[in-house]
Amino acid sequence: MNPDSDIKLIGVNLCKIELLQGTQVAIQQIQQVFSEAEWAFQSNGSFTFTTAQTALPKSFFPITGTFTRSGSCINFQGEHHVGFQESSSASIDGRVELSGEAPVVEAIYTLTWQRNTRQIAHIVQTLEQTISTPQVLVEVLSSSSISNQPEEVVLPLEEDNLDIQLPAIQRRYTGCITGETETGAFAELPIQIFIDFNQESEPPIFVNLLSDPQVLTHHGGIRWNFDHSQAVESNCQISGNAQQFLLEVDSPEGNLDVGWYTLPSSSAFEAIGVVSQRVRLSVSMNGDRITGEIEGSGFYTPPSSSEIYPTTYRASLSGEQVQSRLVKRLENVLKTSPFTGSWQNDKSSWGQITLTQEGQNVTGIYTNSEQGQHGIIHGTCQENRLDFTWTNNQQQGSGFFRAIAGAKT
Repeated sequence: MNPDSDIKLIGVNLCKIELLQGTQVAIQQIQQVFSEAEWAFQSNGSFTFTTAQTALPKSFFPITGTFTRSGSCINFQGEHHVGFQESSSASIDGRVELSGEAPVVEAIYTLTWQRNTRQIAHIVQTLEQTISTPQVLVEVLSSSSISNQPEEVVLPLEEDNLDIQLPAIQRRYTGCITGETETGAFAELPIQIFIDFNQESEPPIFVNLLSDPQVLTHHGGIRWNFDHSQAVESNCQISGNAQQFLLEVDSPEGNLDVGWYTLPSSSAFEAIGVVSQRVRLSVSMNGDRITGEIEGSGFYTPPSSSEIYPTTYRASLSGEQVQSRLVKRLENVLKTSPFTGSWQNDKSSWGQITLTQEGQNVTGIYTNSEQGQHGIIHGTCQENRLDFTWTNNQQQGSGFFRAIAGAKT
């Protein structure tokens, strides 16, 4: 294979779906995700999966990751996190085989929403090259030799014709917010901020600002979810770049994407949710630091009342970029390294798997008493993915595990 070549493929047929977890409705959604989806493999080792049409929120895509090439096979892995504390994600792990009449992808696709795993599926789909070329797509050297050297694959693509979508820039911040509503000042509250960009020179395509769930319904708690694909419907405007941006909402009838809690004088203990009308968020990012100002106005209706009351919101926020990702939270949940423990595999002949993790190194055994099989596992984990090799008395091979929030495996 030419190491300097970029590869861009597209799904051309309905994919074969083996639903491992989820309802039958998920099958239709998964077909939409993979129909005419683009698979981009860049010469720098980066991988991007971009769906053409989907019933899911666009903030789940693109899925980005890395890949390696071995003979006629491309092995890839990718994941994309969204939402509060990255509690929602989509991932895809698998391989593309290039030696047949057409490239074929085989992968495991997962979708997790608010820590609840909704979909896990085994996918097989035929792909095609999106760039016409008079040369043969794949030229595989003779595989009749039992040499251990990988087969050489040549993908003669014209680099000038490539139009591969750049992966989104994802930034995650934790911090605090302090300010006042029309009834007075509120105490400092913890917040999480998630911002996605397509390019450094453009404004964000996704912004999620949310007070910690434990204090969200307290006086001053706020939530703001901005998705560029729904900006017109939400009466939102955004400008700026990856260093600073301005997000504005102007919706006299009320906007449900932004809201906060105020503490009316008539309610000494319970805060009331507000419907926003006009809100302005200005944000600056410098290195790992983020600062910003929020000004807003809206209205609320007290319980057991039909009267409408105006409300205002003014606050300052500051925070630092989060460097760790999903694996840290899984470690906190499990109180240990994420892959340490005993796991039961009901979908294969592996049976019970017992793993021990020390740093990034993982060792373990698997035992299936019904089939009399047992073997040894050695692997290395990177964040929430474990790549490993396995051996038993008769065979050997390789595989991977991915830890998924809400599923524990």
